[in-house]
Amino acid sequence: ELCRQLAYRTAGDTNSFDVVRLAYSLLTYVRSTESLSGVAGRELVPGQGPSPETRVAPLNRKLVKAALAAYFEEQNHDGLWDKG
Repeated sequence: ELCRQLAYRTAGDTNSFDVVRLAYSLLTYVRSTESLSGVAGRELVPGQGPSPETRVAPLNRKLVKAALAAYFEEQNHDGLWDKG
């Protein structure tokens, strides 16, 4: 959903873009990636934990930076955001 919201905004699709969905999808991405990174994945050999090639990738900081920039660029002059 995070990438979808960034794509809508980049494309200028104001009917589909929702800043609230962007914010919550960013929060979900950051929290879930930080908690699962390096420890979650498929266990291909029983008892050896997740195989390195199946582990959750680390946080994509460029994606987070782009999402934060988009979020704050949508902020109105009064410090609020339009309703989603």
